[in-house]
Amino acid sequence: MVVAGGGCEDGVNWGSVMIRRVWIETLKKMLRVLAFVAVPGAAHALGACSSSTSMPYLQAMNNMAVAVNLAVGAEIPGTRRNYTFSGRCVADGNQSIYAGAPIIACYYGSGREITPGVYSTGVAGIGIRLRNAVGQPMINAIGVACDTRAAALGA
Repeated sequence: MVVAGGGCEDGVNWGSVMIRRVWIETLKKMLRVLAFVAVPGAAHALGACSSSTSMPYLQAMNNMAVAVNLAVGAEIPGTRRNYTFSGRCVADGNQSIYAGAPIIACYYGSGREITPGVYSTGVAGIGIRLRNAVGQPMINAIGVACDTRAAALGA
């Protein structure tokens, strides 16, 4: 989901409601969710793994309108996205691949973690919140070396 924050400056007046338009397409920022075996050194072992929904998964965010009175940290209406995926790895002698290895999720945008589970996007006042299946924040999910094993993705 995309969340509101302070600092977005461009405004459009539609009647009595002020709406801020944010064109995420121009951001050149995308939400990428990467699922793979969460073990150091496992990246080179991905050839023995497969997943439903090809990974990494790239989610493009479309344009959206943000009400000026939306509270900081509130979900921007219409921006929530839910993802379901599964993976399977076949042991091939590489000790990084084993039965029950966890799947992790990472945010590949150029931002940083602002508050637990919320990542900056490069657009003032707009962040991306990552949560697991039970609604807990996905912390430490920034970049290709992220480690979200403690977040337990599945329900």
